[in-house]
Amino acid sequence: MREEFIDNWLSEVSSYLQSSKDSETPRPRKRRRGDSYSHLPSPQYSISDMSEASDTGIKRQVDNDQTPKAKKQKKTKSTASESQGTETSQQSSHASTQLHFKALELTDRGVIERGINGLSDHPSEALATFIEDLENVMACRNILPLDMRAEFQRSENPRFSKIGKNSAAFSSDRRELGQVPSHKTVLRLVRIAEECLTNKHDEASWNVLVHSRVLSLALQLDDGDPFSDLVNFFPCSSASIISKYLPPLSLSKKVDFCICIDASSSSPQIQATIKSLRNRLADRAINHTGYYALRKRPIAISIETKQPDQGWDRATLQLSVWQASHWNFLQELNVMARATLPTHQDIMPAFLPCIIIQGQDWKLVVTTREGSQTVFWKDIDIGSTKSVLAAQEMGSR
Repeated sequence: MREEFIDNWLSEVSSYLQSSKDSETPRPRKRRRGDSYSHLPSPQYSISDMSEASDTGIKRQVDNDQTPKAKKQKKTKSTASESQGTETSQQSSHASTQLHFKALELTDRGVIERGINGLSDHPSEALATFIEDLENVMACRNILPLDMRAEFQRSENPRFSKIGKNSAAFSSDRRELGQVPSHKTVLRLVRIAEECLTNKHDEASWNVLVHSRVLSLALQLDDGDPFSDLVNFFPCSSASIISKYLPPLSLSKKVDFCICIDASSSSPQIQATIKSLRNRLADRAINHTGYYALRKRPIAISIETKQPDQGWDRATLQLSVWQASHWNFLQELNVMARATLPTHQDIMPAFLPCIIIQGQDWKLVVTTREGSQTVFWKDIDIGSTKSVLAAQEMGSR
């Protein structure tokens, strides 16, 4: 995302600030709950009433789907009973997830799920261009600098020499987009991913050993200050959603990483705008989460991770609630603007992308807004750490 685009967006959102400066009255120390985004009254049923098996009860649900930590193993009577208990737990969790989705699609400010193919009819030109560019990358077109082709062709490693035979993978202007990881770095990444898969590492281990490395390669300079760029990533598995922005009938959910705009690397005008907005927002944060590390770094892309072939439904539920809350936060900015400047025209992005990672596989999900509801379009394969070419593509800036 270019800095001038961010500057314009933030300037538009905060256009009302100057006009209201003289007319402000001091705010009470305690925030009143009756604001434009307070929760709707709950009907007779709610998500918290949905029963689950004892090992996946409501107390665990309220824990916001944090990245799991190791627990002490309990002795079981037999392998058969352990298997039966696991199956029952999985069925209960799946049923609870489905109930949550049913409630979300029936509420204002909730979530509707759709297949990604339906995006072909979406009117947004920006979204169409985004999908087209993504398809070019996934076809391995123009992902490597042309001056590296000879190096690939000479490689004794057949996985690299094979890439050198693919002329479409190379582009004369690729270096203008950023750095490209070395052969050694890519092989190391693939080897680590194989270790995590073969020895069944848990989610937290995948996050540290594999996913953080991919994001670092893609977003941070090799030999510079890792926090000097305008766009960066941060782990945030303990970040909670501010209750004001939650969809009705929904418990809070969490994600594992966020790609953010780092205001400390932006212009003084952008930094001043973010500071002014934070003074008026819940939890003094420029996001739908009050997580301290993200308090002044607007979230661009959110990422949820799971182990290989596990937890897809739970991942989609977590991201659905998280993304709906993100859209609700953006709408709150417009509500604030209209309250002070009646002529303000709503400013909303055409779409918000997010990512689900299952082990070695990376999938893109796109969210859009229809009225007060969030549409969750799933999903597009965007990369993998299974092969050298896929990892090379993922780790390129």
